[in-house]
Amino acid sequence: MKKKIIGIMVALALIGILAFQVAPALADAAGPLDHVVITPASATLLPADVQQFTAQGYDATNIAITGLTYTWGIVAGGGTISPTGLFTTGDTAGVYANTVQVSTTQSTITKTALASVTVTTEPQTEPAVKPNIKKLTGLFTSYLNNVGFENFNGGQWTVKENGAVNTYKAIPGVVKAVSATALTILANGQTVSTAFALPAGTTILPKDATLSVDDRVVVVTVNDQVKLVLKITAPSTTTGNMPPGLKKNGKERDDNKGTPPGWEKGKKNGWNKDDNTDTEDD
Repeated sequence: MKKKIIGIMVALALIGILAFQVAPALADAAGPLDHVVITPASATLLPADVQQFTAQGYDATNIAITGLTYTWGIVAGGGTISPTGLFTTGDTAGVYANTVQVSTTQSTITKTALASVTVTTEPQTEPAVKPNIKKLTGLFTSYLNNVGFENFNGGQWTVKENGAVNTYKAIPGVVKAVSATALTILANGQTVSTAFALPAGTTILPKDATLSVDDRVVVVTVNDQVKLVLKITAPSTTTGNMPPGLKKNGKERDDNKGTPPGWEKGKKNGWNKDDNTDTEDD
């Protein structure tokens, strides 16, 4: 009898422990879809400008619901929008209230959210933050040389500049789509592509480089605005420090001097040809 009582007590204790462990998980589980939030709720843009909108569905207690599919559309003009929420303004200035619409459905529940867009011909004031391009380029180039592009999953830094606190982000990835105003990359270690609006005058390095699908890049943003795109080029297949205008042409460097046969390095004037290169010992 005592054994039976002890067994019952142990069973009850185990049930209590399981209930204690499961209860928090149930408390955190999202309920039915209650509302959708669209970000940003409004945007002021120039003609032919772009803005990435995002959406998130929540239950009645504001717990985010995962796994939802969102459908984007325009209901009051002002531009066009892609299936991923990338809005492109038209050429006509004006205030387009509640024009960007997103909707999502969970079971039989459908919820929508709206955002407004103002298209203006007045240029927007440039943010005061201008990243030190030379410093950033050197930093990321050095880092990538050490860890390799594939092992770099990006980073985020909070920087104090002129009394303001600014957030720098570096997102490495492979280009999936690119236009004059937008860039989409598949970030390292991610399975979903990320779209960026490219403001006019975005710095793309190396200088005068063009971006194409499958290029490897690092996108640098300041306060979530793209400021710099670094194109990661493949390691050079040339011989490095060769004299200007001299090609390797299959010749190996001199074992002793570390220079191409028949050449030597001048003290000040760069590379100077050896005057005796045409003379060979018999």
